[in-house]
Amino acid sequence: MTRVDRMFSKIAARENIVGWDGLSPHERVVATVVLLWHEVGHGGFQQYLSNPTGDLAPTAADALREIGAEETANVVDQALGLFPAPGPSPDHEVRRTQLSCFPFARLAQFEGLDSFFFNDPEQVEDRLVEFMSQHEVAE
Repeated sequence: MTRVDRMFSKIAARENIVGWDGLSPHERVVATVVLLWHEVGHGGFQQYLSNPTGDLAPTAADALREIGAEETANVVDQALGLFPAPGPSPDHEVRRTQLSCFPFARLAQFEGLDSFFFNDPEQVEDRLVEFMSQHEVAE
């Protein structure tokens, strides 16, 4: 288990007690990035956006920018931009329906964005470790 995984486990346990709004802003950044990273890493943007973790999608790009991963944040913005206005629903069941209505060509665009994540050119985990150290996100 990596340092980020250990920290996320602690943040998730704390969130179960205090709720999302009870977490510090820095804890929410870490949790948002980790949830995005795990979901996209294991099943792509379609999985992330069709699951409840995708409820955090509107804040994911800002969280990535907060840790200094600007290019990755831009990829998230591109993925969200594939949804027709006003964008993906905040409710995962509605987002699932939105995704099911995408034409094949639009769904295929997620694959290129997924590839960026799999290649991880910005070393997001290293950036998270640095962010946690700089902001004293408790270990």
